Amino acid sequence: MSINLHIYPSHFQFESRIVKQTKAIAEQGLFDEIIILAFWKEGLQTEQQIDDKRKVIRIKTFFEEKSNGNKLLKLLAFIELFLKSILYFNKHDVHLINCHSLTVLPLSCVLKWLKKSVLVYDTHELETERNGLQGIRKKLESFSESLLIKHVDAISVVGPSIMNWYVERYSWTKPICVLRNIPETKEINSPKQNFRAFFKIPDTSKVFLYQGLVAKGRGIPELIAAFEKLDNSNHLIVMGYGAMEEFVRSNPSTNIHWFDAVPQNEVLGYTAQADVGLSLGENVCLSYYLSLPNKMFEYIKCGVPVLSSNFPDMETVIQGGDCGWNIEPKREKIYEFISALESSAIKEKSENTISYRSQLEWSTEIIEYLKLIEKVSLMKCKN
Repeated sequence: MSINLHIYPSHFQFESRIVKQTKAIAEQGLFDEIIILAFWKEGLQTEQQIDDKRKVIRIKTFFEEKSNGNKLLKLLAFIELFLKSILYFNKHDVHLINCHSLTVLPLSCVLKWLKKSVLVYDTHELETERNGLQGIRKKLESFSESLLIKHVDAISVVGPSIMNWYVERYSWTKPICVLRNIPETKEINSPKQNFRAFFKIPDTSKVFLYQGLVAKGRGIPELIAAFEKLDNSNHLIVMGYGAMEEFVRSNPSTNIHWFDAVPQNEVLGYTAQADVGLSLGENVCLSYYLSLPNKMFEYIKCGVPVLSSNFPDMETVIQGGDCGWNIEPKREKIYEFISALESSAIKEKSENTISYRSQLEWSTEIIEYLKLIEKVSLMKCKN
């Protein structure tokens, strides 16, 4: 039985990108089984069947359960995951390994060597240039990637600029492709709550939505500071989860609102209620500067024009469809732009966004990635 193994150091609960990737690979019919390897935690199944071809295996580790943010225990949890994974998969024919994080690249390389597998490095961002990565840890991770990348057979990245970085940094000549995290085309479900009714926002006011992770580097303080100065004709809704939740919740401004994160299958229904979607991440690291956030494509899929940072790949998407605006993500610039933004300009961009969204389909986006998977799979057959 040939297995395609995906390794991601999480509890695997909300990873829509991997769910979509593995679904597309399963439909290719190249493998008998697709296994997603993750950490276990209380309340989750150790073995979860997604469908007849895909399942999640969550490894129980003593140190992960006890870590609670402790870096040493977290490291020991990874070592434990490493050893238990090798023991588990030593009995299986692992044909292709998809490594979804630099953190588990050493494990992926060892399994590749033991099982004589093919290895795809499925990066979710610019791994060695992540937000908060600095000092000795940054040096160690950069060294690790530069050492292990030679054992990788192909790379998948989330945007063109990151692809160029990998090609130039490592003089990469093996297969590589861009796979942007565009939502699957689905019917947009009606939300359980109407934003305007829930927050008592007048029909004449504009609704600006930020959705996703609410954390440092995502432009949250800049947005809050800008909207504190704006009047009630402009309302900010922050819908998500993260370390800065209380910072948003505690703000007394009547035009700033917090809304808890909703299940992934309900996100688009809520997003579609906004007048403008916000993606104003800060230039705190190279990974953010070269990023192409998922939320941008979710806004566009809903016909909602996007106000985003003036970073390279974001500008390419916005300008390509004339579906929004790019500005410097500073509170003064945000305030100045929104205070001058007319409803007629939003309407025009919204019409452009609705026209443009048909060009952004997951079924089209995944094609080059599946070609890459098929190509590297043949390497195993030849070996």
